[in-house]
Amino acid sequence: MLTVIEQDETFEQFLKREASASNFTQTGLRFRWLGQAGFYGKLGQTCFAIDPYLSDSLAEKYRGQHFPHVRMCQPPVPHEQLNTLDFVFCTHAHSDHLDPGTLPVLAAKNPSAHFIIPRSAMSKARERGVPEAQMITVNAGEVVSLTSEIRLTVIASAHETLQQDEHGNEKFLGYILQYTPRAASESRSAESHAEANCRAICSNEMKSDRHAMTLYHGGDGVWYPELSEILRSHQIDVAMLPVNGRDAFRAAHGVPGNFTFDESAKLCLESRIPILVPDHFGMFDFNTLDEETLALKIRQYSSVLKCVRLYDDRTYLICRENILFAVENHR
Repeated sequence: MLTVIEQDETFEQFLKREASASNFTQTGLRFRWLGQAGFYGKLGQTCFAIDPYLSDSLAEKYRGQHFPHVRMCQPPVPHEQLNTLDFVFCTHAHSDHLDPGTLPVLAAKNPSAHFIIPRSAMSKARERGVPEAQMITVNAGEVVSLTSEIRLTVIASAHETLQQDEHGNEKFLGYILQYTPRAASESRSAESHAEANCRAICSNEMKSDRHAMTLYHGGDGVWYPELSEILRSHQIDVAMLPVNGRDAFRAAHGVPGNFTFDESAKLCLESRIPILVPDHFGMFDFNTLDEETLALKIRQYSSVLKCVRLYDDRTYLICRENILFAVENHR
């Protein structure tokens, strides 16, 4: 059974604790919310960010327009403090997911990090400051061994609709991260090959492990016919999904929509995903879910689905109860 632990602490406290943690206690999924659909986290000892939007680039881009994209909250951490990243994942080319104000700083502070970029967005990523040498471009249907412990499966997302570029590459992606811990000695021996493994297609199934964790980040999207079956086949433990919804008014002003809370919850139930992390709210006033409705929906589904309420001053740990027991005894 999976357990969710929440701890009130500053982002700086979290970074300091993770830096000093022993390998034994670095288990499960630990993460912080960066706002919108952005997360900073660790799977085992691998540090990652997904769709980080830590600047005010959209307010500058849309100043004086109908939707000025003024932030409702400040970034929870200065982006230059995120300097231990192994991977940065961007699900599509929209600026709150592929941010020209954040990615160049992360690339400079993390010169050995790999940026996982949709192949359809490669040119935009380059324009926005991601060095091509740090990019790994992917498309739906591909499976990549990122480390000896983490395998990435790439699937399509439908940001209202499934869309492809002129080369047939999906414009919107979702990422499934399957984490299977290795023995410490095996992990150390594989570290020198990590960069080569990043570009290798994984041809063998990762061995089953009771400590394993599978995370799905859907980027921006809505339901499409094959999605539930795809997710069910991967035995997802945790799904990070948008809940800001969609409507004709936003669409008419160039803002494509996402799942509603009910739709994200239904997808989890159909796909047998036990934990939903609702995201994509609280950043822009025209494209959010209000706090009262969010709390109501979390309570409404509490008997059938664990929903994690995100706060920017909280650390989240998701692990299996047997791992939690071992960690607590170790302390």
